[in-house]
Amino acid sequence: MKSTSRSGIRHLREWLCRLIGKNSPVKKTKVDRAQTSRSGKLRRRPSARVFVLDVQQRILLLKFVFSEGALAGKVFWCTPGGEVNVDETFADAARRELFEETGLAMTKVGRHLVERNFVMMLPDGEKVLACERFFLFQTDCRDLSVCNRTVEEQKVIVEHKWWTAAELIASTDAIFPLNLLEILQVKGLVEPVEV
Repeated sequence: MKSTSRSGIRHLREWLCRLIGKNSPVKKTKVDRAQTSRSGKLRRRPSARVFVLDVQQRILLLKFVFSEGALAGKVFWCTPGGEVNVDETFADAARRELFEETGLAMTKVGRHLVERNFVMMLPDGEKVLACERFFLFQTDCRDLSVCNRTVEEQKVIVEHKWWTAAELIASTDAIFPLNLLEILQVKGLVEPVEV
């Protein structure tokens, strides 16, 4: 396994910093009081997301392009996933969302690898406290299906790509989570990249 050099880590940090605030649907700003509930707190929005890796350690990301609503003009890549329905567990939602967005069937869902909480704006303008859990799905299947996507997903998911670690580092596109590559490397899912 190659080790990540100091300059490589610095480059990765600079890359991540460039993404903050640029084309980002996630704003780390003070909460707009008009968007809070009567109790003054944001609605908690539990979500399940999936790190989909192929046998060559490439990660699947979906490209979202918003042409209307509060996120109009926003373009970014992220992992498959979405909101947990009332009658679902996080694992159930991970399985459902992966199938809806990619056609890939995850029969066994293991323990989640990482979780994060942050303020996020939804396409309708509502600000929520996103509570995301990320699961891992490894596959040798690269054929995806768009047949199961919801009407909204069909409007905004325009492309998919299997990314190498080097491509993630070199990209100037907005990619979420911002520390995606770092998470994958820390968890031992992809090898560190020499930059």
